[in-house]
Amino acid sequence: MSRQPIQDAPFLLLVAVLALILRLAYLAFFVGPAYVPELDAAEYHAIATSLANGHGFALANGTPTAIRPPLFPLLLAGIYRLFGNERHTAGLALQALIGVGISLATYGVGRHFGLAEARLAALIAAGYPLLIFVGGSLLTEPLFILLVTLAMGAALALLERPTVAQAARCGLLLGLAGLARPNGLLLAPFLTGWVLLAGQGAWRQRLVAVATAAVVALVVTAPWVIRNFSVFHTFVPSTTMGGAVLFGSYNERVLTEPALYGDWVAPCEVPSAGWTCALSEQERDVAWRSLGTAFIREHMADLPRMVWWRFIKFWHLYAFRHGFPESLGFWSYVAVAVLAIGGMWALRDRWRAAGVLLATIACFMISALMFWGGFRMRVPAEPALIVLAAAALAALWRRGAVQRLRQGV
Repeated sequence: MSRQPIQDAPFLLLVAVLALILRLAYLAFFVGPAYVPELDAAEYHAIATSLANGHGFALANGTPTAIRPPLFPLLLAGIYRLFGNERHTAGLALQALIGVGISLATYGVGRHFGLAEARLAALIAAGYPLLIFVGGSLLTEPLFILLVTLAMGAALALLERPTVAQAARCGLLLGLAGLARPNGLLLAPFLTGWVLLAGQGAWRQRLVAVATAAVVALVVTAPWVIRNFSVFHTFVPSTTMGGAVLFGSYNERVLTEPALYGDWVAPCEVPSAGWTCALSEQERDVAWRSLGTAFIREHMADLPRMVWWRFIKFWHLYAFRHGFPESLGFWSYVAVAVLAIGGMWALRDRWRAAGVLLATIACFMISALMFWGGFRMRVPAEPALIVLAAAALAALWRRGAVQRLRQGV
């Protein structure tokens, strides 16, 4: 199996070229040279610019921050140092290259299920509109998706051979995922827990492997935690956005406004919280955590309905009325999601390996049910859905081939 990617190099080169062409075409025709980062992307850009100029991990006003995880701003800052940041072209080109990496990483995950599954998964990922669309701004999502996909591949390898080396690789990728997006920290117990329960080898061997992965992941994230403690004098494991996520998901607007059911709203747009917006970053985080916790305690009876709407939002089970490219992305997602259900059946005899895919999907679905649903919460699980869809297509192709062979005989 280790030699197969080398033997399949021409196909992988074709996938890489296809993925790059489609992403560059999307950037050229739909994003354009006049692209300006907004909202979250503007914060990533500001932090990367500060880093590139030697002013540290800070916002545009020079204030040290932990409002965003560090990995993507650090990577973007390196690009800015090399190519400049005036028109953001280099940063968007980086996103296109990361998109190529996602396609190849999806091949690697699919290879654990068969050659046909791997090739189909890579081709789908290369042309999948949602994976192309997500690279159209300076957000951490493409990097996070790449790391999640690589972590799935590492977990599958660890499932088959629970060695210390495989465990260290898995832990490294999980740690980096946690530095790319806060909910990456949630992925570690899902993947390592499944390896512990369903992996090959003796129980003690699996336990040592999982412990090794956990230690490596902690070591990878430790410098960021130490930096945050030195700046804010408190424990900040990922970002100072925890309060914003909590209160933005649990407030009167999300509860009462139909357009916001299952979604999130900026805390400063919640009327009762206007006073918090003049606080410092750390003070806001604390205040919003307190407000979100208080809202939960006072609205326990409403929580099932809020969770239900997040489920609807996460799986996009509602009317869709947007234009290109969102509509193309939506219908391609519907096709992949339906095929993925068939893929679960096709892989029923490979339930141990399929469990890694399902654990990844479950991780992001549960985090969405806890906070807010939507495309950005689901997209890290798209490669897992794609591999399941590829398994369904491969099973249909094999069944058709067998029938044709029987008819020929």
